[in-house]
Amino acid sequence: MIFPKQFRLAFQRIAFTLVILNSLTGCYTEPDLSEKYFFKNNTDFSVSISATGKDIFTITVEPHKTETITTDEHFVLIDIAPIDNTDRRFNWNLDENDYEVYDFNYDVSYVITGTASKAMLTYNRNNGDTGQKTVNIPSSVNYKFFEDSFVYISAQNDTNNGSVKVEILIEDKKIYSDEVFSAYGIATASGDRYVK
Repeated sequence: MIFPKQFRLAFQRIAFTLVILNSLTGCYTEPDLSEKYFFKNNTDFSVSISATGKDIFTITVEPHKTETITTDEHFVLIDIAPIDNTDRRFNWNLDENDYEVYDFNYDVSYVITGTASKAMLTYNRNNGDTGQKTVNIPSSVNYKFFEDSFVYISAQNDTNNGSVKVEILIEDKKIYSDEVFSAYGIATASGDRYVK
């Protein structure tokens, strides 16, 4: 049987369209919508990482190791807790899906050093009150927990010679400092407690 030319052209177009559609659907794959989370433990103790609200995952990350989790959940609340007994404090930094867990001794430390033998201190306490005392140098005032958002210390050289230096450490990192090189001079450092 012979088909008219128009029918043959229409049949060729339909066949070509079916071949193209079949090729396209054969190449289609579902997009990967999973999320990867990276957990780096920069502490000396093991930590437990788990998703809160849903039981999506729970893992243990050993000291100075990194673990990766892949999940289909896009909004995950993470709970991080030490497994081992420790008197050290810990916190974490988050950069997109990368968590870095780190440890430290104190929320806030005021450190006083220098060549003078004594200094008179005025400083902001963890609850926002003002503290004052005279100390031998070197000395420090440490807070495991610091509730106020403002840190402040001034140290007046209580001798007629030498230097006095004050440093404010937040989570064991020096953030603010000042130094004075005169008799009875005052070194002062202050700022936001949540700057890191």
